[in-house]
Amino acid sequence: MRIGTPFGAALRRDRHRLLAACRGALTYTSYETFRPLLDAVGGHRNGEVVLDFGGLDFLDSNGLGMLLVLKDRARERGSRLRLVNVPPRVEQVLSTTGMRQMLEG
Repeated sequence: MRIGTPFGAALRRDRHRLLAACRGALTYTSYETFRPLLDAVGGHRNGEVVLDFGGLDFLDSNGLGMLLVLKDRARERGSRLRLVNVPPRVEQVLSTTGMRQMLEG
């Protein structure tokens, strides 16, 4: 596992859903590459934002903070987050911190 792989997200949109296939490490160095995802969520109203974490290698506390901002942005637009294909290492961070329920709640 390469923790140093930069974060990226391939975005796909349909009428009621925004799908973000995330890859790499979501850390304090990821803000610039995270911003397009944040902007896309800001333009998505009244639907579902699906974060496919199948390619996400690593998540630190700064990455958790960015995900909270993303959740707030989605909620402001009447959308909700759903996490799919979460790798065990990332799931452990989300579960241990209580963020899984917070993000999808």
